[in-house]
Amino acid sequence: GRGSVEERSGVGVEAELGYGLAAFGGFGVATPYARFGVGQEAHRYGLGWRLDRAADAFALDLEAWRREHGTERPGHGVALTLGVRW
Repeated sequence: GRGSVEERSGVGVEAELGYGLAAFGGFGVATPYARFGVGQEAHRYGLGWRLDRAADAFALDLEAWRREHGTERPGHGVALTLGVRW
């Protein structure tokens, strides 16, 4: 996603809670999730959906996030990530 590492810089603890479900007739595993990160100066919240298929190392991830940093205006974004390994 756009600046994923930048948004997570300074995060001391990050947690993700998700639950994997069989998807598309056994095509893969769909995992809706919620993510929370907290650091000394910034907080990051996210909601997403991930589709993984281990057979061909395919992964698709869609996440909406919000980042709060001190007195600055909160940042918002949507990230779509596609990964294929061969």
